[in-house]
Amino acid sequence: GSTNYPYDGNCNWGIRNDTYWRTIDEGGIPNLAELNEVWLATARSGRYQTFVFNDAEVKNEIAAMNEIFNSEYKLLGLGFTDDPEGDIAKLRDKMMAAGAEKVYSEVQKQALEFLKNQ
Repeated sequence: GSTNYPYDGNCNWGIRNDTYWRTIDEGGIPNLAELNEVWLATARSGRYQTFVFNDAEVKNEIAAMNEIFNSEYKLLGLGFTDDPEGDIAKLRDKMMAAGAEKVYSEVQKQALEFLKNQ
């Protein structure tokens, strides 16, 4: 059955390059070339696509938030709770106490500065 299994059938994001991909006239998407042309003409990248957050000012807060995430959020996300609303509120309070607002403010400050310099 390996003849029916394409070489990019698994992990194709790592090895397939559409530039070199042979197109098939039969059995494929009938208007693939047209769809690709429209996509290339109208595609937009996100304005924050090249934004890189510098966490130097909030390293401690991020570490505290990661600890809370790893110890409490994962269990809550998996449904290990008898009181979802109460536990979510407690989690939110812990994240805020750990400095979430400071982190959010720093991200926003840097993102606005990034856009200003575009």
